[in-house]
Amino acid sequence: MQCIYENLMFPPDQSFTIQSEILEDKPCNVLKSHKYFEIVLLENYCGRYFIGDHILDFEGTQLILLGSYLPHCWQYDKKLDPTAQSQSILVHFLPDFLGQQLLDSPEAIQLNKLFSNASKGISFSGITIPKAKKVMQEMLLSEGMARTALMLKLLDILAQSETKQALSSSYFNVVDNAHEGQKISKVYDYVFRNFSNHVSLPVVADILSMTPASFCRFFKMKTGRTLVDFIKEVRIGHATKLLLEDNYNISETSFLCGYNNYSNFNKQFKELTGLSPVIFQKQYRLKYKASSTQSRSNIPLSVRKKVLNDAPEIKASTRSVLRDMTASFQHDRTNIIGILVPTLDRSFFNSVVQGIETVLNKNDYSVLLYQSKESFDNEVLGVKTLIKSGVDGIISSIALQTSNYDHFTDLKKRNIPLLLFDRIVKEVCVPSVRIDDYRGGFSATEHLIKQGCKHIVHLSTDQDVPIFKERLRGYRDALSQYNLPVNEALIFYGSPSLDFGNQCIQNLIENNILFDGVFAFEDYTGLGVLKKLKEYKIKVPDQVKVIGFANETFGAHVATALSTIDQQTVKMGEVVAQLFLKLIKEEHYYRNIPEEIILDTILIARDSSQ
Repeated sequence: MQCIYENLMFPPDQSFTIQSEILEDKPCNVLKSHKYFEIVLLENYCGRYFIGDHILDFEGTQLILLGSYLPHCWQYDKKLDPTAQSQSILVHFLPDFLGQQLLDSPEAIQLNKLFSNASKGISFSGITIPKAKKVMQEMLLSEGMARTALMLKLLDILAQSETKQALSSSYFNVVDNAHEGQKISKVYDYVFRNFSNHVSLPVVADILSMTPASFCRFFKMKTGRTLVDFIKEVRIGHATKLLLEDNYNISETSFLCGYNNYSNFNKQFKELTGLSPVIFQKQYRLKYKASSTQSRSNIPLSVRKKVLNDAPEIKASTRSVLRDMTASFQHDRTNIIGILVPTLDRSFFNSVVQGIETVLNKNDYSVLLYQSKESFDNEVLGVKTLIKSGVDGIISSIALQTSNYDHFTDLKKRNIPLLLFDRIVKEVCVPSVRIDDYRGGFSATEHLIKQGCKHIVHLSTDQDVPIFKERLRGYRDALSQYNLPVNEALIFYGSPSLDFGNQCIQNLIENNILFDGVFAFEDYTGLGVLKKLKEYKIKVPDQVKVIGFANETFGAHVATALSTIDQQTVKMGEVVAQLFLKLIKEEHYYRNIPEEIILDTILIARDSSQ
């Protein structure tokens, strides 16, 4: 097999490169080698890879790190999807791409070990693959320092991985000189082309214009092994492939791999694999055949992505036909779930995400997080970004500015799983998890009434968000049930913030409006109320009692601890993830009436109201 030494060119503004490729559907007949380290993520095909002296058949997702001048190639024999093109994400870099000073730091000990071991090639498995894949997908969408930061995160994931395995044998040493590497690759080339026949030492030595004795010393010094050992591993590697394919019996396999003596073949096969050819074939053939013949979609992966992303090169009429076909297998692509939240400035959403991520990680899923920052435009962009990143589905809470839900209903049309939590809307009829906001609003108001309040202010939002409307409805009904009038002058509308709480109290005081209790629709607004009351030297809770909603972390630690309604945030996240995992396993995510789970709220009475 001929070895091609690549001279990779980097753009002047980049110290490393990342690219996504669609790999050609043809056997690889050359070894590649270059001075750069390479991280490669391969998907949607099976075949054989050659890395150093390591030859292995594989299928499914592969994550591999290669060191400098390590000969390698991928040979595509079969595909998981017979009609789809294989795809890869490739990262090329030098270890000192950020300077030698970083590598000399004590924090880089594990990283240096990783780079050292990469000389023999490293494969990763388990949870490392989805973690690395998530970062690599983010890198494709990033630029500048953001991409560099992600690169460091990717390297740290690989360095800290507990599922890495060396590929080349312990005695394989990669040459550190491109010229000598070319010599070795000539030997590789000859052996790969002739291993089924007798390989003569004098002939191989003559390829490099050496005497047999000089060649043996050279080859052993540069590769750490003898020519005989290398030929043996190439032959046995090919034999494992033939035995798994089951096209030849064991005697025929031994002959096709260059063995004229069956007992010698049997002995060498067991030395390298730990099993006799008969036992090896019995143990692995059935599994190999089942995975190779598993039914797959007839739509190429590249076409699926274009359909999902509304690529203009696919006609609208064709896209509509393909979309239903494409959507049915979206759930098995990545094991990554997109989470779209309005903000991470509130501990509520942080805690929910924590609960979601804990459950998903235990089930071998990773998350890709996106903030809309309460913006409709950002929310639409977030949905598009997550879909382009290949997530299996989206878990979302709706932004305050959102009143048009086409981007969510479109996900349903594509049969892409969507689950809403906390802020849900009837217009988007999908599975959901929320708290009983009406009961929470009722309980907060009832608590103030039972503490003796008769003129209770409610701070709500001027935006069309159902959960806040439900809290307002609970407030109104509690007043009515306790025979207290609903005074519209005591209801204020605005955006959740400290300033909104400040302004409302200032308005009440300046207009001499009587009040003895305040129910804020969320805790930050409630904190603004407490601060303004303190400025006016109004005693809490003696003169005015205050309660918020959400149980933000700061509430228990301010000077006057804020009473609140707890939303069971971590539990909500766990329930969200459990429901999503249950539904995503079903063949048709939207077939049944959307399931809605409603969690109870918990009243937490603190100093501000009692």
